[in-house]
Amino acid sequence: MKKYIVSFLVASIFLAGAPFAVKQASASDLSIRDFVNLLIIIGVIPADKIPAVNAYLATLDNTTAPYLTTTPREVRDCPTGQVWSGSLHNCAIVTTTTEKPFVPLIKVLSPNGGESYKTGDTISIKFRSNIPDNKTPGTSLQLYRAQKGSPEYVGDIVKNDVNGSPYNWTIPNNLTPDLYYIYAAAPVTGISLPEGGVSDFSDDYFTISAPTTAQPSITSPNGGETIMQGQMLNVFWDSASPTQAVGISIVSSTGGIMQNFVQGVTPTGADYQSLGFTTSASTSSGRYIPVGQYKASVCSVASHQCDGSDNYFSIVTATN
Repeated sequence: MKKYIVSFLVASIFLAGAPFAVKQASASDLSIRDFVNLLIIIGVIPADKIPAVNAYLATLDNTTAPYLTTTPREVRDCPTGQVWSGSLHNCAIVTTTTEKPFVPLIKVLSPNGGESYKTGDTISIKFRSNIPDNKTPGTSLQLYRAQKGSPEYVGDIVKNDVNGSPYNWTIPNNLTPDLYYIYAAAPVTGISLPEGGVSDFSDDYFTISAPTTAQPSITSPNGGETIMQGQMLNVFWDSASPTQAVGISIVSSTGGIMQNFVQGVTPTGADYQSLGFTTSASTSSGRYIPVGQYKASVCSVASHQCDGSDNYFSIVTATN
């Protein structure tokens, strides 16, 4: 009679690593092959042990034909989002990682609207970008003037700069005071984009104005002084910006500017805000000044703000 009992079946010999060992099994209607196949299905016998089990069963039945398939079928019902794991012998959560596509961007941070600057100021233009250096030749910055409709291009600040944010820019002294935007753009290689790159404007306009220059103030001659022809005509003034360039002139009571007494000067400090004119009674002299009533005038070259003597001073004939 064919033996239907298998003592310590394979488990203790071939099934090292299985979750439990089958020590004894018997059944009147279950063959060894069916029984072992059942062990395969429920995951007791790992797939890598199947060849050894086949070899053992072949010795029992005196045949070399394999009794077991090397790819056991396992059918398990698992909750949604889980699958059966043969190696773990239970349901496992399926985790997938989806790599997000690279989306290049650039964003102007400052000036971004509401700031106020003067011509001649050095400002930091700040922006944020996630574009790797090997994906772009650099960042270009441009200046646009605010106007009704779309901003008007003024000029380039820098092209294809590779040093990143911030970029320090000195506002040109000859730039027209107005409302402006910063435009930042960066071409991106290897990615199909509508304009070949990414760009961004300041969210709102900022202000660039002329520098505030203190108005100079005449201190002498300021009215009532008497100067003889041939004497020095010294003009003194004060200013909160003592080194600003000024223009000095002498104006007659009739409103005429004495062309021989017009001169520009840039003081080196507060103690040097003065200018002396040589006068002469000789009509052939380049410093001739007629007898009469005059005022001195001083004007800022930058702001064109002027101040004159409060009253007239007199030029009189020299006496021996």
